[in-house]
Amino acid sequence: MFLSCFVAIMVFSSLIFFPDAPPDRWFSPPPPAASLSLVALAIAAALLQRERPVMPLVVAAAIFALGMPLQRMSTIPWLGPVTPAGGLGLMPLPTALLLIVLDVGAVLLNPKLALFDRLIVRSAEGRSLRFLILVAVIGPIAVTGGGLFMHYRHHVDMMDLSTLLLVAMSAAGIGAALAAIEAKAHSAAYARQSADHFVLLLDQAPIAYLLVERDGRINSANRAAADLFGWARRELEAMNVDKLVPQTVRQDHARLRETFVAEGGSREMGAGRDVYGTRSNGDLVPLEIALTPIDMSDRKLILVSLVDISIRRRIEGLQDLQKAIVASSIDAIISESLDGTMQSVNASAERIFGFTADELIGRNSMMLVPQDRRAEEALIFGRIESGETIPAFETSRCRRDGTTIAVSMAVSPVRNSTGRVVGISRIARDISDLVELVGALAASESRIREVANSVPQLIWTSDLNGYPDYLSDRWTEYTGRSIAELSGAGLLGLLHPDDRETARAGWRQSLENGTPLAFEIRLRRFDGEWRWFDTRALPLRDRDGRITKWFGSNTDVQERRDMLAAAQSYARDLERSNAELEQFAYAASHDLQEPLRMITSYTQLIERRYAVHLDDDGRLMFGYVVDGARRMQRLIDDLLVYSRLRQPMAADSRCEVAAAITHVRRLLVDRLAATEAELVVSPDLPVMRISPVAANQLFQNLIGNALRYRSDAPPRIEIGVSEVADGFARFFVRDNGIGIEPRFHEKVFQIFQRLKRGGEGDPGGTGIGLALCRRIVENAGGTIGIESDGRSGTTFHFTLPILQETIDGV
Repeated sequence: MFLSCFVAIMVFSSLIFFPDAPPDRWFSPPPPAASLSLVALAIAAALLQRERPVMPLVVAAAIFALGMPLQRMSTIPWLGPVTPAGGLGLMPLPTALLLIVLDVGAVLLNPKLALFDRLIVRSAEGRSLRFLILVAVIGPIAVTGGGLFMHYRHHVDMMDLSTLLLVAMSAAGIGAALAAIEAKAHSAAYARQSADHFVLLLDQAPIAYLLVERDGRINSANRAAADLFGWARRELEAMNVDKLVPQTVRQDHARLRETFVAEGGSREMGAGRDVYGTRSNGDLVPLEIALTPIDMSDRKLILVSLVDISIRRRIEGLQDLQKAIVASSIDAIISESLDGTMQSVNASAERIFGFTADELIGRNSMMLVPQDRRAEEALIFGRIESGETIPAFETSRCRRDGTTIAVSMAVSPVRNSTGRVVGISRIARDISDLVELVGALAASESRIREVANSVPQLIWTSDLNGYPDYLSDRWTEYTGRSIAELSGAGLLGLLHPDDRETARAGWRQSLENGTPLAFEIRLRRFDGEWRWFDTRALPLRDRDGRITKWFGSNTDVQERRDMLAAAQSYARDLERSNAELEQFAYAASHDLQEPLRMITSYTQLIERRYAVHLDDDGRLMFGYVVDGARRMQRLIDDLLVYSRLRQPMAADSRCEVAAAITHVRRLLVDRLAATEAELVVSPDLPVMRISPVAANQLFQNLIGNALRYRSDAPPRIEIGVSEVADGFARFFVRDNGIGIEPRFHEKVFQIFQRLKRGGEGDPGGTGIGLALCRRIVENAGGTIGIESDGRSGTTFHFTLPILQETIDGV
């Protein structure tokens, strides 16, 4: 470009100082060559101006117009002595034409000048530029070309005509230049007015706008921008735009801004990444930013559009949350158009129905509806179109494998912003397991009801307040009342008035403690009769342990209570009778003592005085009298002992069994010796909770019984303990006597019961000994029995409570 400017200057100087150069040297008339060179020079200057090309073009047109007269002034004194330098003025016309074409092309195609845009725009400035180019560039080329054609082809000298045409065009060029200047002035004024209107318009806009200088200074800010950043407008217009950027990216932002200014063009910033601005209080606000270059009259500005997207971010967050909820839901969620075309499905829908999303989306939802449910689906579409929401209901749907599953489905209309129904939303849950469980529960409940109706008890369930929710058939048969009839007063209305408070107290205590109910109350039968029932109820609890209802039963115990009352009355009568009998036995025994002693005394006296006077028969009969008196004495003594053993054993009784057996051995020493009996006693016998007198009587009767009912062999009697359990010791007294037949094992313990021995007659005894043994053992809390086959000996076994101190030692 500088080279073209230098060459153009040389051509211009040569034309000025050598106006008479021969045409064959120039191949064109001198004036057009000079003019074209001046235009090339002006356009080169325009390129150097870069942003304001109009003024140099005007200057080019003026030089072009003045070039003609200057070249014809051959008489100018100061021009004569000048000599051209180096012959550069001999440059031919094609070179000048090439220079101007290159310069014009460079000007028009320079994007920074945007001259081409100005030429094609429909404005006064555009029209002036187009006319100026036509006159100052295309005109001279056309005139010069025409002159050359006429000169060489027809040998016609067109110099004068060309000169006149060029002068005319020069005048037109000057006029066009002046018009361009005026248009430029009007354009500048209009631009300033438009800029003011533009700023006013931005100030009223609801979106935040900033006009920023190339160096980042804020030229102006509208009200929305001031509200967005929390600064006053005058404060914003006094700061650099970099201050509105977060501190962490402020340095990068300055570099990016400089790059944008250098490259130009419009740009939307923040696409695909988060962009934030800094408010006056330091808070960050998410923004959407657009940058647009603005050509003002005297400079270029950058229009920054800012949109606060905080609400959008929150909405997007809610939408993302909603999508996550839908995706993670265990229920199938399907959205459809009004014609039933599925538009979206979640993962649970794929899992429940067995189809993939691609297999469902775009197809009609009727593909999932069994044939027997199609009429139901038609009703659903009708209700949805009317805007009705269908709550959850049980239905069935088809799976991909052809099976049918039970689902719980809720259907809702989808509305747009105007409230018009535009789609359908379905939520379905697989309840196959629940349906199966409900079926099993119903079958189980049916079986339970059958059982409840078959048992003799009255079965019922009720809520916490006592209001029944189930009554068995036997309950309604007994009371003659149904659940509906008991809804007011509940179960308490059927209780005897005297038992209601007991039932309330028991119910209240069970609620507080969570314990089962158990009491006996009277229930009124349908005919008005009151009968006693054993009432029991268990609380049914939920997973949290709270009582939800009661399961109860009523067992008719009227007959049992009647029998118990009769038994108690009989027991009282028997006890009274036994008491009277024992009192009579005691009194009789006591009263018989005196006559018996008199008989015995006088019998003995007669025997001493008159025995010598009696014959053998008399002495024998007298012996019977004495023996009978003695036996009567023993019987009376045994009766007295038996009657005194009626009361239970005292709790503080204590007896060492070994000591008791030793005492009995001394009492029976003569009988043991006379019979050559062997008494074997186990060592380490325990200490018993029994009185020593009772223990002596017990072992004396059992040992005496073994001596009395002995066999032909010498008696062998064994005494010991076979086991100790639950605080009792099991004793045994075993002999080798004649034995007791099993059919007499219970009879021998009855009072006055004696077993006679065949052959030699009765071996003796009063028939009270074993009865006395049973009473002693039972008064102590134990039991007594017999083991014998009636041929080879007898074993008496009995249990007695032992003291705790000897349990571990036995």
